[in-house]
Amino acid sequence: MNDKQDLGICTPFAKIDVQKLSDNIERYARHFKNLGIKLRPHIKTHKCAEIASMQMKAGACGITVATLDEAEAMARLGINDIFIAYPIVGLPALSRLKSLSRDGHNIITAVDSIFHLEELKRINVEAKPAKVYLEINCGQNRCGIQPTAAEMKPIADYLGANRHFFSLEGVFTHAGHVYRCENSEQIRQVALAEEQAVVDAAQFFRNCGFDCPTISTGTTPTAFFTANQSLNECRPGNYVFFDAIQLANSTTRAQNCALTIVSTVIAAYDDRIIIDAGSKSLGLDRGAHGLALVQGFGIIVGYGELVISSLSEEHGIVQRLKADADFPRPGERIEIIPNHSCAAANMFSGYQIFNNGIRTDCWQLIGRR
Repeated sequence: MNDKQDLGICTPFAKIDVQKLSDNIERYARHFKNLGIKLRPHIKTHKCAEIASMQMKAGACGITVATLDEAEAMARLGINDIFIAYPIVGLPALSRLKSLSRDGHNIITAVDSIFHLEELKRINVEAKPAKVYLEINCGQNRCGIQPTAAEMKPIADYLGANRHFFSLEGVFTHAGHVYRCENSEQIRQVALAEEQAVVDAAQFFRNCGFDCPTISTGTTPTAFFTANQSLNECRPGNYVFFDAIQLANSTTRAQNCALTIVSTVIAAYDDRIIIDAGSKSLGLDRGAHGLALVQGFGIIVGYGELVISSLSEEHGIVQRLKADADFPRPGERIEIIPNHSCAAANMFSGYQIFNNGIRTDCWQLIGRR
């Protein structure tokens, strides 16, 4: 790592290459603009005002969030079109949702059951239609209903009987199981199934008399495999940074990875070195949803024959993959592409921003729990 990047900043820290970040944002914005599909990026990846602003300026129609904390933080920035891709349950959370909605923001909430609708009804005393997206299970088997008449009809009937309480704004899905894929062809197959699930669901609800205007998908790996012309919204998140898992499944290349964790070698031994980035900096993720796609706990830039073999909270142990591989020296700084950038970013309170190797700013993370 170049000395001009030091500038008195203690390691470990989260570093953003702002040019790579900008390129990633523009590339995805251009892709969806060319397809005529609205881009509603998921900001849980970065939780950062400056990055959200860049996405909105690039043409995003609004944002997606995972938590009320994120929704409230983004609303304070003046972002008014927010989809909370998570069911809101319980009066404490519902009260916060009600406050958001009363402040003039366009808030859309995820539901996948009559129970979720009944929860929203508890705070809808004014009978103003609550905007909802219905979650469809396209294979991840997390939240979401199957796109079958047997599972969708009871919800259609309930919505039909409560039209003054709810507005079905659309259907959405999340193909998180795409992170089990190991190559582009497997990703393409998941993308096709993802699209078909929400297209079928939207058609069912339209046949039941609902407008259901939005058909929404959303993962970074499947985003560039979009083929169905019925889709009109996509919600990728990881694309702003990318990470080692996205490299492993062929979604991107190393030169596009905008987030790295900078660490210092603090000790050296014959068979290993120790760095000051442990699980509290890199996380323990080695592949989402049950499949280990990566070796070790991050990729050390420029040291392809080394592996971060294990982590404790504040220490990382680095070993050789080849007996003659060179270790960086004690005191030397290294950059690590994290396995999962969303999780690693959340470990830090801020990002150090670099442009052409020069530190230019520090951006804070907001909406953290």
